[in-house]
Amino acid sequence: MKDKRLQILVIAGYDPSAGAGILADVKTAESNSVYAYAVCTGFTFQNSSRIAAVRWFSEEDISTQIRLCCEDTLFEWVKLGITQDPSMLAGILGSLRKYCPGVKIIWDPVLSSSSGTTFMEGLGAADFERLLPQVFMITPNLPELYALYPAGNPEAICARLSRKTIVYLKGGHDKDWPGRDRLFIRGVCHTLASGIAEAFQKHGSGCVLSTALTANLAREFATVPVEADSAVVKAALKSKQYTEAFLNSHPGRLGWHKAYENE
Repeated sequence: MKDKRLQILVIAGYDPSAGAGILADVKTAESNSVYAYAVCTGFTFQNSSRIAAVRWFSEEDISTQIRLCCEDTLFEWVKLGITQDPSMLAGILGSLRKYCPGVKIIWDPVLSSSSGTTFMEGLGAADFERLLPQVFMITPNLPELYALYPAGNPEAICARLSRKTIVYLKGGHDKDWPGRDRLFIRGVCHTLASGIAEAFQKHGSGCVLSTALTANLAREFATVPVEADSAVVKAALKSKQYTEAFLNSHPGRLGWHKAYENE
């Protein structure tokens, strides 16, 4: 019997605390009424506070995982999280083009962990921008943007980058407007104001948001054309609401994932 549920693919690391990585991604997707397959890029030796080491999968192993998942279903939406370096990222993008042509990718460009572990070493601004036409959306935070563009104006940079792909700029590190996210589509900025006065900090909140976006975009575009900017904005608002509910689900660093009524 054909499985008619909406299905997405998540590609990221394995965090034993389940606060981030593919465990958090699967929980987020299911809480947003979407089924997720998961491909693992590497195993992180960590807890909810720090990473001690990372054991990466080979590019061949990652490609095999992608191929086998795509034998089950032809995914239309993929969330892409941590990768070791630009070479691994290029291999993943190539495998997706080969086994799942036409897939739309939400890329969370994680450059470092909060405890200081570096990912994507060697990625410069020029290489970063060459990757953008291959993805549907990126979800950087302010520190990641400043790492690539140390002297740039975030809003101007995102407006320019959004000519190549949609940019969701996370505002959790914005001291002037805490919690204000901004969505840039072809140079136009849509402000997503925070719906909560205060939030508890969570391990993995960026993973949760990017997967919620992938799930809600899959839901929105199940009935409308991909060119509909209004559907992107609607999916972004739903995902922000879900993430804020996750942040305040528990005072500790690990949150609860609950089915969130965001219709």
